[in-house]
Amino acid sequence: MSAVACIKEGHMGSTEEIKEYMSGNICRCDSGLIKGNHFANADENQHNMAFITYFRFKKKPMREIDRVLHKAYMWKEPKVLATIIRTEGSSYRKAGAAMLISEGGKTEGGVSGGCIEKEVRRQSFNVFKDKKPVLIEYDGRYQLGCNGTIYILLEPFTISNDAVFWEYYFQAFQKRESFKIFSMYAENAKGSVFNFNDQHWVGLSKETETCVSSFLNSQSNLNEDINKFLRQVKPRKQLFVFGGEVDAHRLAEMALMVGYDVTMVSHIQNPIIGLALEGIRVINCIPEQLLKTTNIDENAAVVLMSHSYSRDLAFLVQLIKLKGLRYLGLLGPANRRNSLINDLLELSFEPPFWFEDIVFGPAGLDIGGELPAEVALSIISEIQAVFNSREGMSFMKISKSAVLNNE
Repeated sequence: MSAVACIKEGHMGSTEEIKEYMSGNICRCDSGLIKGNHFANADENQHNMAFITYFRFKKKPMREIDRVLHKAYMWKEPKVLATIIRTEGSSYRKAGAAMLISEGGKTEGGVSGGCIEKEVRRQSFNVFKDKKPVLIEYDGRYQLGCNGTIYILLEPFTISNDAVFWEYYFQAFQKRESFKIFSMYAENAKGSVFNFNDQHWVGLSKETETCVSSFLNSQSNLNEDINKFLRQVKPRKQLFVFGGEVDAHRLAEMALMVGYDVTMVSHIQNPIIGLALEGIRVINCIPEQLLKTTNIDENAAVVLMSHSYSRDLAFLVQLIKLKGLRYLGLLGPANRRNSLINDLLELSFEPPFWFEDIVFGPAGLDIGGELPAEVALSIISEIQAVFNSREGMSFMKISKSAVLNNE
């Protein structure tokens, strides 16, 4: 019997039910259908209630701006925030890159690949001493070999309204809300203010908040040719990895390092018992409970890699009920992707209008990967390219193409 019929007729409830219905022909990697079923059926009443199993770990922010702000909250000693507010020509980091420096010499974040951080720390000594923002300039043509210039704003990190700022920031962090950072670097006005919910402005110092707020009160000033930088900090990118095998773990760990908000999802009959790496959320559930237990939004990336065809299909049935996704990766060859789509139609589920544009199967870029970590690298590279609207091409090929086209 087919996995489609097994799902369609509701025979996924127990090991015995699956075995009887499938007549022993558990194919297409579906030995996982019954693996760990003793966990789910230890007690039938408990099984009916335990649709969802959470293994929560302390959230460990990996995105640079979140790491910087979390450290600013934790470090009690005086701090200086260094932010790239403008670049000209080529540079390793772009506007918005940030680095936090403590008076004791600790740092978090970065403004280059490591070549000017030491000089930035040295320049911060004057900011600690004078308690006033300064703008420094690095000409990469002579110092870095990058053929560009970067402008870095250094300012004391002394929140004018400490309790209000952290309340707004941690709310934005937990709820995945965007916020803005507005920086000025005019001759007589330097500093940054944070804006939450387009209503609440909090400066990194009282002087900065007063100065910048008076400037912002005049909306016409926003269009003036003045030295200013507005950074829109968008919610953290989400990745949902469906599966609990070695390759799924490697993908989750790699995505966490890149800065994604990572959730691993597995069927309750084949649960993920634990993780060594903190910061990854784990949800074990039946497919029918997926949308009730996750916060998958339209900007999320999803990868189905459970090595169980029927489970991937069952979760896919739920995923197409969403309003949209940014990326949907399907592990396995093209014929497996085609079978999943055909079986969706057989189940009378018409893929939504957005489906075709975001399905990537086989998932990943062609880098010749075979081992779990190599497969994970291939997939996260493709996801990153999609989020950044890139083709995933070699920089060498791009530069050669530009030369040939006289660009």
